[in-house]
Amino acid sequence: MERRFYRLNEISQVSALSEGDLLDLVERDVVSLCARVEGTEFAAMLKAKDGEYGLGNLFHYRGMISLPNSVSVKLINDEKASLTRALILEPEGVSQWRSNQALAQEHPKMSFSYCGNLSVLPQNPFWAFTCVQALPDMHSIMKGFETMTAALADQTVDRLDAFKAMTQKHLSTAALNIKPHQLRFELESIKAHLRHNSVTTKPFVAPTETLTHPIKQILARMLTTQPHLRSDRLWNMLRTEVNQDGPREYDVDSVISNMTHDDLSWFGRDRNKENTVSYGRFQNLVSEVRKALKT
Repeated sequence: MERRFYRLNEISQVSALSEGDLLDLVERDVVSLCARVEGTEFAAMLKAKDGEYGLGNLFHYRGMISLPNSVSVKLINDEKASLTRALILEPEGVSQWRSNQALAQEHPKMSFSYCGNLSVLPQNPFWAFTCVQALPDMHSIMKGFETMTAALADQTVDRLDAFKAMTQKHLSTAALNIKPHQLRFELESIKAHLRHNSVTTKPFVAPTETLTHPIKQILARMLTTQPHLRSDRLWNMLRTEVNQDGPREYDVDSVISNMTHDDLSWFGRDRNKENTVSYGRFQNLVSEVRKALKT
């Protein structure tokens, strides 16, 4: 099964970009990053009557969340970052989906609205509070402290009531901390960026007397849209295209039958004969195509 999310240092294995290219795109707010998280205090965000978002179903979660650009930039610079709400990208990673009714009854004081519950778990990405906790209520603590002080001086004041007031809590959102090693990127968003950039470039007009070799024609399409790519990045980019399902953007005639780390196999006009190109030969073809495009 094809993976959807990858670690940042895997970018050159699945696309034509280097890790530096990816980080530059993030810093320029062109693409967004994700993070792999795990927790037991998530709560669905449901819209209340006043238009604000309130507390919905409670759940455990292990999976990917989408990160705001500001959080992504902090993390790629090895700074700590945190958030109190996030887009849940993998509903299949949700467990213990349950009603919030018992929690709301136990802690009637909340920092947000109580919005009931969804009958079923959403099948598409949805927003959630990342860390719902019962926190000490400072107002109750101060009031309880005053009552306890009075109880010490006056035996008619109930010390138990004073203690209960001091320990009363309210529901609120605490921060979920994210560390740099949790960062991931979604491959499809990178592909979409590359496709968009390819569309905006000028069309390639092949010098037919030079580029009759099928692999050279593929390379010409790639170098026309992204002329500064090195041979290793062209190889990885093409290997990713060949080894996935769906239409091909550069090998439009599907002449390449297989591609590994070391060589690629392709069919020419004679479909009964399979040809092989090593990576070393591929590098030479790249150089030849570059020269042809300059003429």
